[in-house]
Amino acid sequence: MVQEIAKRFMRIRRDVSTSLALQEGERRDIIFRVSKLAGKQEADLTINEDGVLLLAAITDTIVNYIGKLLFSESFTKILEQKSTEAAKRYVEQVIPTIQEQSFKRCKKCNLDNDGNAKFCKNCANKLD
Repeated sequence: MVQEIAKRFMRIRRDVSTSLALQEGERRDIIFRVSKLAGKQEADLTINEDGVLLLAAITDTIVNYIGKLLFSESFTKILEQKSTEAAKRYVEQVIPTIQEQSFKRCKKCNLDNDGNAKFCKNCANKLD
């Protein structure tokens, strides 16, 4: 299943935008960061473009796998096509929002802050 997720990840990446295509030998980090901020009950989640693509690929793979177990081959093909289209639409909707975001990492606590922030929202350290 891991190989299938990787294959779908690369297909979604290619289908969404040629600017997201990996070059030969290129490596990119997939970022999922959860932070618990001082004085807040809820956690703060940071995810990059490749993280969104990975979520879409995992979802697409799981839906396809379940479809193969439960339904006929013809229905599974329709389900796979629909899940791939849904994953692509989701990524196309979310990626521009992520691309517009810029982050400043706090050197003291290592938390990603809004790009316009002057001080860290966790430790109040001055950001560069």
